[in-house]
Amino acid sequence: MQPHLDEDVAALRESLRHQQLEADRLLEESTARLRHLESANDELTLLRTQLAQKTVQLSEAEHRVKIAEDRITEAGVGEERLRDCLHEIANLKESLGKTKEEVTNLKEKLSAERTAAVDVRKENARYAFPDCLQPVV
Repeated sequence: MQPHLDEDVAALRESLRHQQLEADRLLEESTARLRHLESANDELTLLRTQLAQKTVQLSEAEHRVKIAEDRITEAGVGEERLRDCLHEIANLKESLGKTKEEVTNLKEKLSAERTAAVDVRKENARYAFPDCLQPVV
């Protein structure tokens, strides 16, 4: 019965050796997979950090764009106000020109009326005074 027992022990040892080899292979494979997962995790952490930085940069860029757009809008409003002011200045110049023309016309009319009044006074004086008392003009 001993030879059979020796064969069983030898078979068990052989089976144990195969199982140990399989366990070692699986352990190496698991270790390699673990290193791969740790590397992927490190890469993921790096990517998350980069994403956070890019998100901050994007937010800052959007803020700068908003400021630039506001400045453009303000400039547009300023340009519109400038155009309105220039239009108002042109209207005022036109009105001033008309007023000057009216003043000139009124001065000419007043001058003509003064001349006419002087002529009327002279005419009245001619009738009111005898010929010898005519005032010298």
